[in-house]
Amino acid sequence: MKSKFLLLFFIFFILFLRLYNINWDSHHHLHPDERFLTMVGNSFQIPTSIGDYLNPAVSTFNPYNVGHGFYVYGTLPVTINTLITSYFGINTYDSYVLFGRFLSALFDTGTAIILFLLVFYWEKKFGWNRWIKFFTLFFYAITVTAIQHSHFFVVDTFLNFFLYTSFYFSQRFYFEKTKKSLILSAIFFGCALGCKISALFMLPLILFFIGLAYFSKKEIKLAPLALLGFVLVAYITTRFTDPKLFSSANFFDFHLNPKFIDNIKSLDGQYSIDSWFPPAIFWKSRFMPIFSLLNIIFIGVGLPYFVLSLIGGMSSFFKKKSNQKKVFIPIIIWMLGYYFYQGSRFVATMRYFIFLYPLLAFFAAYGCVKISSYILRKKHGYAYFGIMLFLVLLWPISFMSIYSKSHSRVAASQWMYATIPDNSLLAQEEWDDSLPLYLSGMNKTFKTEQLPIVGQDTPEKWERIHNILERADYYVITSNRGYASMMPLPKIFPKTAAFYTDLFSGRSQFKKIAEFTSYPTLHLGFFSLKINDDWADEAFTVYDHPKVMIFKKM
Repeated sequence: MKSKFLLLFFIFFILFLRLYNINWDSHHHLHPDERFLTMVGNSFQIPTSIGDYLNPAVSTFNPYNVGHGFYVYGTLPVTINTLITSYFGINTYDSYVLFGRFLSALFDTGTAIILFLLVFYWEKKFGWNRWIKFFTLFFYAITVTAIQHSHFFVVDTFLNFFLYTSFYFSQRFYFEKTKKSLILSAIFFGCALGCKISALFMLPLILFFIGLAYFSKKEIKLAPLALLGFVLVAYITTRFTDPKLFSSANFFDFHLNPKFIDNIKSLDGQYSIDSWFPPAIFWKSRFMPIFSLLNIIFIGVGLPYFVLSLIGGMSSFFKKKSNQKKVFIPIIIWMLGYYFYQGSRFVATMRYFIFLYPLLAFFAAYGCVKISSYILRKKHGYAYFGIMLFLVLLWPISFMSIYSKSHSRVAASQWMYATIPDNSLLAQEEWDDSLPLYLSGMNKTFKTEQLPIVGQDTPEKWERIHNILERADYYVITSNRGYASMMPLPKIFPKTAAFYTDLFSGRSQFKKIAEFTSYPTLHLGFFSLKINDDWADEAFTVYDHPKVMIFKKM
């Protein structure tokens, strides 16, 4: 009975952290991927028949048929959100994204529950300490990357839920060899593919355990049948979860949609090292995979959490029990392989590593229980245990503070309406959100000019910039998208880097008069510590807590 109450407590705790202030941007839609998915979802119309839905040529749940020629995600998350919001009559621009965030939080909580069931299953197989499964819930609950993405309507939280459910049933099949587990694993993997094509990265790990179930000499002939059955069921499921992936409604036509393939190729081109696509410039000065590792350690989970994950991973890797090693050595090898593959690519933003966080939570729990069994036998052991958990909690508590404050762009907009004279000309940067945001009751109007700051340092670019700055009264920078990308590249952007250097050092005609930040903050009684995360992957800060700076021409 106590275990059930503890499980229920953790589920509510996980939900609370993920639902806390899900309207963090006050209906201003400050996440560009959310804006895009919402526009796609709002343009969907429920098909008149299942046949029309499954036909990519006519389906009104196919983005390509409703005015969105570029779409590289799966359609399942948008389909789920559209069906539910349409049923309840809340399929509006504001309600759609809020309900999408609610679903995102719900699915990530589902990932935590599946993780609990997975560890509980391993507990029964390996005779583990019963606290490992509860500590796994605890660590996943406080995983900062999971908390942040649960506040966004993005496909990644849906993807992780379906992937780990598929992995859970692959583990059951590995030990039990039941058709039910094989079919369920395949169905949930098909759902994962319906969320994002990157689900394929976890497929080798899932197929490995399915094949390993029949590794003995007597049964090895059954392995190809099991693998073929998995692929067949996953394929049929994917036909239902994301029909737009395929070129026709014919289930025997295995060709992928040429438009989708072209979209993927186009995306790869935009995010290549030779690209001048503005979001790609940020990565030209980042050394991978070190930058990615630092983000996982200090931003994704926090240093104490990561240390416990290392301890847990090493403990399980070198475990003497051979049956346990057969499970965890392949998992750890896959984790390292995926990290080095993804981390060495030109673009290695934090959400690309979201597959790793549930396993990091498990290994942190495993390491925590290992250490606890040792320190609790020592004098003052409970004090040391409390200190360990306190250190683990410092980063997630600090991060949660950003949702207890007004968004920095909302706060900056309020200040601008109150301070900047009516009809002022505001110079703002292209490829970023402009300010001020629309606020009810504010009747001032401002003129805005977009600076082409992110382009190559051509004479034409700087002629336009100088022309705009000559006429501008204020210069507004709403995030670090521009300067964080180009200042570290003075050889590629000599004029832009020098321009920012002069601007920030006060040597420009524009002087900084206001700055708005919402850094993760640790409050300890009368003491508050702001944690400057300007160095992190820009995608970590620019959506829910960007730095805003306002400069006035003097």
